[in-house]
Amino acid sequence: MNLSLPLLADAPPQNVLWIVVILAVAAAIMWWSLRRIKRQKEANDRSTEALLRDSPRRPASVGDAAHRQLQQSLTELLLQLEEMSREINGQIDTRLRAMNLLIQEADLKIRELQRLQGDAAAPAPRIPAPRPEPRPQFASERYAKVYALAEKGLTVVEIAREMKLMTGEIELILALRRTAPDLRGDQP
Repeated sequence: MNLSLPLLADAPPQNVLWIVVILAVAAAIMWWSLRRIKRQKEANDRSTEALLRDSPRRPASVGDAAHRQLQQSLTELLLQLEEMSREINGQIDTRLRAMNLLIQEADLKIRELQRLQGDAAAPAPRIPAPRPEPRPQFASERYAKVYALAEKGLTVVEIAREMKLMTGEIELILALRRTAPDLRGDQP
């Protein structure tokens, strides 16, 4: 406990003030929550007493019926909880398998990188040149149409719908236009 006091003493006064304010707000929320829970419990107790008092049956039968109803709702809740836990466990298992596959892939890439770094004297593997775009005219026309639609004020989603392309591709085309001074190749 004494370990936190030197940390507060070294903190700037503004930080200490914020910590105190946060702690005060948290304490107020906890106090309000506990008070509310206590009120609800008292209201439930009063309603149960009134039910027992005003019931035309004898109190034991009301207690038995309430007990059976409570037992039934608890059973239903347990079944729902069990179903939910199975669903969550399934999701966790799926994500765990995906994470394990990613870890294995990363390990393979690390080993490959280490192998390549260790074999610095060996000739580097030949990396193929990037393939040229199959139809540059088509791409230029497509880009021009995207630019024209954007200049008309259409949103990315509207352009994507009209051109039957994905929004990510439209965003990429528009981003390329912003980063490149001239995409047509007329640069000096």
